[in-house]
Amino acid sequence: MSEYWFKKRKSVFDYGRPANIKGRLALAAFIFFFALVTFSLGSWFVDGMTPPLKGVWLFAFLFIVLGGFLRVCNTFSPPTDEA
Repeated sequence: MSEYWFKKRKSVFDYGRPANIKGRLALAAFIFFFALVTFSLGSWFVDGMTPPLKGVWLFAFLFIVLGGFLRVCNTFSPPTDEA
């Protein structure tokens, strides 16, 4: 089994191509949490954007989830040939 969870990136925006089961689980967890937060943002928007602080926290959590996934991709991907 490969030590890397994701395949080697071929371009700057090439993230999240799983190479083994750990990569697939990380991708599935990201999709789950991303969908959960976007659903919560949608329900907050439909409810008239009240309370405003709830939306701020949801947007912050959305960026934390995205940043965490990019961190996992960078940590568990093989090094690129870019200098």
